[in-house]
Amino acid sequence: MTSLGRCLLIGDVAEDDVIYRRVALNASTVAIMSSRAGAWHLDGTDTLFLFASRTERSTLDAILDRVPPSLRDGQIVALFDRPHGDHASHLIQRDVHHVVNLDHKNAERDFAWLLSRLGVPETAPEPTSDSLRLARLLDSSAAMSDLQLSTGKDRIDFLRDIERLTTRSALPKRFSELLQRSAEELISNALLGAADQDCMVESIIMTDGRRWILSVSDDSGTLQWPAVRRHLGAALTDQDLASNPSGGGLGLSMVLRGSTHVLFDVLENERTTVTSVLDVTDTFRGFAERGKSVSFSSHRKSH
Repeated sequence: MTSLGRCLLIGDVAEDDVIYRRVALNASTVAIMSSRAGAWHLDGTDTLFLFASRTERSTLDAILDRVPPSLRDGQIVALFDRPHGDHASHLIQRDVHHVVNLDHKNAERDFAWLLSRLGVPETAPEPTSDSLRLARLLDSSAAMSDLQLSTGKDRIDFLRDIERLTTRSALPKRFSELLQRSAEELISNALLGAADQDCMVESIIMTDGRRWILSVSDDSGTLQWPAVRRHLGAALTDQDLASNPSGGGLGLSMVLRGSTHVLFDVLENERTTVTSVLDVTDTFRGFAERGKSVSFSSHRKSH
């Protein structure tokens, strides 16, 4: 069986759509159903894609109510082609682990990235370092030697590196402030959680000038989906949620508002990584109006 297995796409999508073609290349079977069908047959589905922008919340709920238990482990994806705040927050509360905004010029690239998070193998070998893995998220085919990169374990030194990089790159002030705020939040909370378990914290910042990637990892591997879900709801709907660090470090309201993508990768009892991607190819206003993408993946170490 191919990586996505038996796929079902529910919503307004045609067979000549780039998303359909991408899915079909990596699925054993793929079917399309209208969101207005009213009788959705989900048994036997391995991966479910919901085209959520034009679907009423009550319809989304009715579809999710039919999801079999076998699908409730991160293989449900909600796709949006417009800002989606309340809808996205609601879907996350309904245990949808991947909420993806495709309303931008890099939509096809980001969808390919999403498929890799769902288990679709890429043609290149798996990167042997975090830096190479993260470079795939950049809005460029630049070689690693052309990328500005900083790694560090000391919080103060790393934050200074970010300030130097943003200054050298002439990053507009409001973007720079968002990036530094996200870094402070993620690193401080990761250090707080790691101190309880004597874990190491590692941080990476890298950019090609168009996307900035901040990744913070600790060796706890204890972050769980319910905690992420609890904090994301208010952030996606612009509620005024104060930071409330816990577990693997959760100041998610602030981090999400300073990102276009937030990715969570948990290797249970081994490693927790939270990655913020900030796309600065648009104006600050365009960034502020753009929908967010959130993806949570949890795995057990194979033996």
